[in-house]
Amino acid sequence: AQGVPPNPQAWIVTTARRRAIDRIRRTQTEQRFAPQLAPRPVVEPEDTGDDELRMILLCAHPSLSPETQVALTLRYVGGLTAAEIARAFGSTEATIAQRLTRAKRKIKDAQIGLPEPGHIHDRLGVVLAVIYAIYNEGYVTTSGPLSRFDLSQEGVRLAR
Repeated sequence: AQGVPPNPQAWIVTTARRRAIDRIRRTQTEQRFAPQLAPRPVVEPEDTGDDELRMILLCAHPSLSPETQVALTLRYVGGLTAAEIARAFGSTEATIAQRLTRAKRKIKDAQIGLPEPGHIHDRLGVVLAVIYAIYNEGYVTTSGPLSRFDLSQEGVRLAR
């Protein structure tokens, strides 16, 4: 930034030494936290004993649009009102209410159920988006109190 340093050789040696120290520290940190960061096996919904997680997986059926999947889950798992969901989507309450009604009808008519064992990955993106939305609504609510700790806790519990 300021041109050639007064002693380029010393500058290069110092820079190399610092990079080597950074690399050693990074490796040590990776080794220390590797067990905690290791991917966990995917748990099938039948194994969890968690009704909320089963409901999220049900609402995340691929035949529903992603917006509908998230809205439906926020309503019936997260317990958010249509008005809160509408604010989160930047939509009107009537639009969200209609979307929820159509989704419930489609689930009933198509007899949509839980994914087959081994097919959770197809719905995982929507499940994670919903869990994030539940946590986020609890952290900074769109209406009412400044935060809803219960929703944040539920988001963390579902993520685990």
